[in-house]
Amino acid sequence: MEPDIKLYLKPRPANPKFGDRPWMLVRPDFYYGPFFPAWQPVPPSATEAHTVHSPALATALTKLYVELLPRIRKCESDIPRIRTVMSENPLSTLMWEGFDIMMQCEDLLTHCWYEPVKLVFGDKAPPLPPRRHRGVKRAPKYWKLVDEAAFPLGRYVELVDDIDLHRMVWATIYMVIMENIGSIIKLRAQISNCLENTALGYITKPLGKYVIPFIDRWMDGGENDSDSSSGVISASTSNGSTSSGGTEPSKSDNPLAVPKPSFPSRIGRPIKPSLGNKKIKID
Repeated sequence: MEPDIKLYLKPRPANPKFGDRPWMLVRPDFYYGPFFPAWQPVPPSATEAHTVHSPALATALTKLYVELLPRIRKCESDIPRIRTVMSENPLSTLMWEGFDIMMQCEDLLTHCWYEPVKLVFGDKAPPLPPRRHRGVKRAPKYWKLVDEAAFPLGRYVELVDDIDLHRMVWATIYMVIMENIGSIIKLRAQISNCLENTALGYITKPLGKYVIPFIDRWMDGGENDSDSSSGVISASTSNGSTSSGGTEPSKSDNPLAVPKPSFPSRIGRPIKPSLGNKKIKID
């Protein structure tokens, strides 16, 4: 797979906070981009070209546009049928393809959080916590690093170096996923509620509430808290000292309607201890 990714941005007006320095605003309608010609059409007005070298990003973009999005759209057309089945026998919906897609999306979201941490902190980046210890309460130090490394969404952000372009693309992948799986998330919650009223629900609910947290604490050597939060980044709360709070005159910066678990808002520009400062170069 070609590791060099071509991306295009639309021209942005001068921002009083950044002067003549380049900046970017990533928001749900992708008004300014980024656009990736290898995977999607590029508007004629998107004339600012960049190239980033990243095998991990190339793999993630291919996974998103070639595999996940077509399957998500297929499953969305199947949601009315699943709702009908759910009302009759919710247990029969557990093997629905949409839930397998959700797991793959969650895996890709994990990369969207962790790859910027590796980019920003290099050799000082911690290993990715195990899945069951990845919640905000169980891994607060990890999520603090994610908070520092993540590219703020829905905010004006100065583009200082190539690392910012990488972070921007990871944030874009995150936002595309979250903007497309809302209906499946809602259906999963509805099915979960239905299952609670079944015989299986009466058995599994006490297990989830009492037995599993006890086993986890025992295996962790007495850790007191249990946390099922996925720690999904909230695009509406990310902020940073390199971003300004202005709004576009014609479009809202933060029109996200899908509720998402969030981690604390971003404070300050991340320090990049292990990386050279490569200035942004426009192709």
